[in-house]
Amino acid sequence: MFQDLKKESFLITLKLSLPLILLSVILLPGSMDSLSRYGFIETLPMLILGWGPGLFGLYRMVYALCGGYQRRVRQYIAGAPDPALTQSQVEQAYNATQKSARICVTEPWTFIQKGPATYFYETQEILWVYQLNRTVRHGLFLHFNYHYLMVGLMNGQRLQFRMSEEHTELAMDLFRIHAPFVVRGYRESLAALFKRDLPEFIRLARSQQLQKDVVLDYNE
Repeated sequence: MFQDLKKESFLITLKLSLPLILLSVILLPGSMDSLSRYGFIETLPMLILGWGPGLFGLYRMVYALCGGYQRRVRQYIAGAPDPALTQSQVEQAYNATQKSARICVTEPWTFIQKGPATYFYETQEILWVYQLNRTVRHGLFLHFNYHYLMVGLMNGQRLQFRMSEEHTELAMDLFRIHAPFVVRGYRESLAALFKRDLPEFIRLARSQQLQKDVVLDYNE
């Protein structure tokens, strides 16, 4: 389990870090030349500009390889009454379930990737999920479409996880299969109830009185 999660985090950080490392490689000769001419103090801003992005990128890659982006999972396991048993149960649930690179839904636990970081929840914490499609326009002709998995939690938080359209659709399907008690889909009345009266939303959701799969996605 941890190897799979670390691999996914590393691939994401690699994609994000390579441009930073390349920038440092381009700027490094100039900063070294300035260092030899003017000394360390005078060249310090250029050294930071030249080396900083690359070092930051390398740090993130090492952090990913060391499993740093899975700290939420490790903290949950460490805080359990029997950490060894809990880790075994979490790994068994993870390995036995259909998953994508961005999300794994099991009846007890849910893993969601947000960038390189792995977010981890007890699935019972999750009340409501739906797809959000957002179009961002730049000028008259240029526009970009973004897709998000929206997750409403029992503590009232509503979180967004950017994914491809394919992964958001798969996530909705995984919740349907492995967590049928989670309300799926968007409706204005659901959003209003979640914001206005969370205890009532929880009561209706857990008593299966909220209609499932109302409208699977919501466009902005």
